[in-house]
Amino acid sequence: MVYFAPPPASRSGLWREARRALRVWGEVPGLPLRFEPVSSVEEADVRFQWIEEFEARQAGTTDRDADSEGWLRKATVTLALRHSEGLPMSDDFLRLVALHEVGHALGLPHSEDPGDAMHPGNRSARLSARDVRSLQQLYASPR
Repeated sequence: MVYFAPPPASRSGLWREARRALRVWGEVPGLPLRFEPVSSVEEADVRFQWIEEFEARQAGTTDRDADSEGWLRKATVTLALRHSEGLPMSDDFLRLVALHEVGHALGLPHSEDPGDAMHPGNRSARLSARDVRSLQQLYASPR
């Protein structure tokens, strides 16, 4: 279940970009991932929220709470509306950041390969074969 905090009226496209990122991860073959929107934060496993900007040079962050076996309890994905220099983030860039942060919400760490969505400098709106394999292995492994 996913909750989207309302973005500023001037940035209503943020929901669309976050949902696109969720759809990409939800299409990984062999996994029963479903991202159903809910209207209250209490019902959500994953929550998206927006801030104006981070103090550090970053565009997003994910706080993940897992049980003792590593399964997701709750995750909060926070996306910035502006770069630390004050320039607005484009919708396309926010989609890349959301794609990366959803990977963290699902339990994936950073990757050293610049072709992966899980690389800290992700520049692709698609998952690499390695991103897909990593998620499949994570969810196929007994916990």
